[in-house]
Amino acid sequence: LDPVERIKRVISMFIAALHLGAGQLKPFNPLLGETYQAHFPEHGITIDLEHTSHHPPVANFLVVHKDFRMWGQFEFIAKLEGLTRNVILMMQEGATHIQFSDGQKLTCFAPYLHLEGMMHGDRTAKFVRNLKVSDDTNRIKAVVKFGDAGHIKELPKKRTDVFSGKLYKFTPQDPTKKKKVDDLHFADLETPICDIYGSWLEYLKIGNEEPFNVNRDIPTNFIPVQDPLPSDARFREDLIWVKRNNKIHAQQWKLLLEVRQRYEKKLRQDGAK
Repeated sequence: LDPVERIKRVISMFIAALHLGAGQLKPFNPLLGETYQAHFPEHGITIDLEHTSHHPPVANFLVVHKDFRMWGQFEFIAKLEGLTRNVILMMQEGATHIQFSDGQKLTCFAPYLHLEGMMHGDRTAKFVRNLKVSDDTNRIKAVVKFGDAGHIKELPKKRTDVFSGKLYKFTPQDPTKKKKVDDLHFADLETPICDIYGSWLEYLKIGNEEPFNVNRDIPTNFIPVQDPLPSDARFREDLIWVKRNNKIHAQQWKLLLEVRQRYEKKLRQDGAK
């Protein structure tokens, strides 16, 4: 694939996955050192994740295929917003890096998740800010703004699930300037390639193509590896009892694991002294 077609596919991957990640069920926070290993056997892709820091919460991941490697480190930040503190902004601080077998490298930054109704009112979820994918070597960039219909006439102006943006050739930033380029206003646009727009709940358009439609494209499920590390999330006692529908035992184990985490943290701190 040429660099433009490849970046289009990466954009499609990110946006097509958003409707799968906006759930609002309370998660079980991972333990320090907890891992998870899975794969997509029909695609030859392996996935490895590890929770590498608890305060602040940080996770590392690695996705490997014969044609590419994708990796990154995310710090998960939850920030209360608004006068009544009724909104939580969920942020994944950190970049996703992709390197292909021919040497092309992409750097990607995800949008934020905006959760409203934490204290009162209806609970709603939407993505805000922007998705950015850039190829610095070939000077190609995509910037997609969420909740913004832009100049796209077919997008309803009042819906919060819409997005719009551009794929374009960009002018490199002058290294002597300290101020960063304003991506939201396409300040470094040199030559436009095509528009990007749609709804993360319904479809994606890149130019004249529609690489994702929720009614057409069925997500591929990953499969846990058969022989994971002892630190794998599937061996957590509290989660085992949740799956057995025994909430009392699950709660007891969760408390025990939290006590053990605090004890091990103290050992590390004492050892550092």
